[in-house]
Amino acid sequence: MFTRVVELVSKQGKARELSSTINDKIVPILKKQAGFEDEIVLVSDADSNRVLALSFWKTREDAERYQRKQYKSVRETLESVLEAEPDPGCHCLKKGRNLGGTIAFRRNQAGSHTNST
Repeated sequence: MFTRVVELVSKQGKARELSSTINDKIVPILKKQAGFEDEIVLVSDADSNRVLALSFWKTREDAERYQRKQYKSVRETLESVLEAEPDPGCHCLKKGRNLGGTIAFRRNQAGSHTNST
């Protein structure tokens, strides 16, 4: 499984609207993409303008195809509620032997993240 993690910064007071827009407008687009599994949207308690969107894909190739073919139009849909350019990262999910169910992230040399569970 492969995960795209996108950190978003909303305009002041627009984080809930951003979250709703992702759930109402973006998730239906994602569901039509080959290899899409699920989406989780988290709004920060510490910084009320920060939102984390995690999309789960069957393979890295599925996520990369979405990035090439659909991400630009999705980004444009969110533009009215974003303060800054989204910061996407990619994570490969694997079962870790010594982690006991915890999640560990590390940035690889290509700038993406590896996530082991």
